[in-house]
Order: sequence, then C-alpha cells, then structure tokens
Amino acid sequence: MNEIVKFKGKNVSWVKNLNLLNKERNIYIMDNHVAAVWCWLQEIELNKKYNILHVDAHYDTMSSRLDTWLEYLPNNLKELDITELLALKFYDRDFIDGYEIMRWDNYFPIFHRLYGKNINSYHFFTHKGGTLFGEMEDKLDEHPIPGLFNLIDYLFEERTSGPYEWIVNIDLDYFFQKIDDTDITLKFISDEAIDFFLEKLNTYLANNKIKVVTIALSPECCGGWENSLGLMKFFAERLRIEFNL
Repeated sequence: MNEIVKFKGKNVSWVKNLNLLNKERNIYIMDNHVAAVWCWLQEIELNKKYNILHVDAHYDTMSSRLDTWLEYLPNNLKELDITELLALKFYDRDFIDGYEIMRWDNYFPIFHRLYGKNINSYHFFTHKGGTLFGEMEDKLDEHPIPGLFNLIDYLFEERTSGPYEWIVNIDLDYFFQKIDDTDITLKFISDEAIDFFLEKLNTYLANNKIKVVTIALSPECCGGWENSLGLMKFFAERLRIEFNL
C-alpha cells in the first residue's frame, strides 16, 4: 500500500488534521474525509459523469461559508498535491493567520459547486448527522440503514443509475453508535452484514463499476483508534488490500 501521507501516530483527527493517507489500487484510506475530494480528483475524468454512494454517520455537507471558501480556492484544484490542498486557507478580520478551507464536514458542498456537472446522482446512507446542503437535493436520494444491504444491487444496476461509474465514500463511523450520556461506543452492525456489503463492493470493483473508494477511519466518532482500526482490518481483508499501521 502506497503511503501518500506517512502515518503521524494515533493523534486527534478532528475537523482538519490528516494523520495518514494510504492508497492501494483505487482504494484510499485516511483517518478523516478531509482528503476525499483530492482522492476523487486523482481518479475521475472531468469529461464524464459519476454516481456517488456516501456511507457515513454524517452528511458532511456543511456550507456555512461556502462562497468564501470558493473565493480562496485556485482554479487548478485537480493539479494540487495533497499538502497543497490541505494548506489552502481563507481569511477574515477575526483571524489574521487564516482558517483551513478543507474540513471533514464541508467537502461535499465544495465538490458539488465545482464539479456538480460531473455527478449524475448522490445516494446517501447516513444517521442524518448535520444538515443537508440544499443545492444537492435535486440529485440526492436518502436511504435507511437496512438499505445498504438490500438495495446495493438495485442501485448499481444500469437501469437505476445509468451507465455511470461510481465514487464510493465510506466513513467507518456509520457502523458505530455512541450510547447517550455514556462514554460507550458500540459497533451495532454485525460482521456478517458488513461482510455482505463488502463482497458486493468487490463485485462492482472487479467489473469496473467503481471508479474510486475513499474510506475514513474517524477514530473519534468510532470510540477510539482501537475500534476504527479493528474494523479497518476487517475491511482490508475483505477488499483484498494490505493495511498495517
């Protein structure tokens, strides 16, 4: 597995830190989705359309300062390396040093504004964390949790989604649930169900229906690094990739 960003340790990810970014084949692994757009841009062709499958506890569609973020983005976003992308900032009078533009919760609105013409449809499987970005809704379908397992073939059929390849965006926090008023976070979806989903992905990877997969570990949202790395090991085995920290 290629280390694009060498592992910096089991540090806090929060909204903007990137402690690792690995790649094998067209599968990218990171500790949070701050690098998702960059990874997609490495693989997609800007003269084509794609569908997006988003599996995440959160929408990742924060758009509170979208116009300002876009004002400070360069035109050659696809040509930047990951260090350059993460270093992009916007400025205001309250903080002279500037704020990082790319976060783990705002990348979808940025991507939609810049590359929405390249998207045929979004399919979201979430816990409804956050607020949806209204501009995406005419292309977006939300699905309930069981749908991840009983709708996957239906969604990937050409009669449903058209002749388009897929961007698959997965956050491991989808498979975990924090128990209210406790420090306990449990994996609430069975290994059997996850295995079923991953074997479906293998099928569509093998027949070139999936252009790129991005996986976020999100240790803070999974109850810690031990939980997220344990599940990532399971993912890696099923997806036939190497992943060892």
